Amino acid sequence: HTCKCTTVELNGNPVEPGAGASVEPGESAKVLLEWAAKVPAGPFRHGASFTTNDPERSRLELMVEGDIVASTTLEPSILSFGNVNVGAEGKAEMLVMAFLEPEVTIESFEISDEKLAEQVEVKIEPVEKSALPQNALAAAKVVATLKPKGTIGPFGGSLKMKTNLKQAPSIEVPIYGAVKGDISI
Repeated sequence: HTCKCTTVELNGNPVEPGAGASVEPGESAKVLLEWAAKVPAGPFRHGASFTTNDPERSRLELMVEGDIVASTTLEPSILSFGNVNVGAEGKAEMLVMAFLEPEVTIESFEISDEKLAEQVEVKIEPVEKSALPQNALAAAKVVATLKPKGTIGPFGGSLKMKTNLKQAPSIEVPIYGAVKGDISI
């Protein structure tokens, strides 16, 4: 096989490089070639080669190829408020998108930092199918509104979400920004 992430079975038994099996004339053997996707999204091609004593087919090549797609992605991957002036509100939004599942539900969420949680309101909104990015089957929109209370300077924390998604039952998203005062030096 072409890498350790590829497994090969012959008649239900694991096969390692160099192993042999007999298939009598007129009989058949079932070959299973499996590849575990452990790389980023994009095209892939992995396989296995078999040598035989058949003079008409001395070599058999089996390939698994296609495109890896992310099951879930965030766009953008952080909730960034940028610079927010004292007395003003800041807003940050993101999409939680599913590429394999037909629905995205944010079942619960919490902001990790207690002081930040007092200043940020989070709402989850549905996303119409017509507004979905290419290849996404479903999405939920996370809308966070910051209402700064007193302290100026940078802030950070994270939003922890529980979802209905099999591949991403829990998601933690960084939150960043800074509160600016009326006077700067």
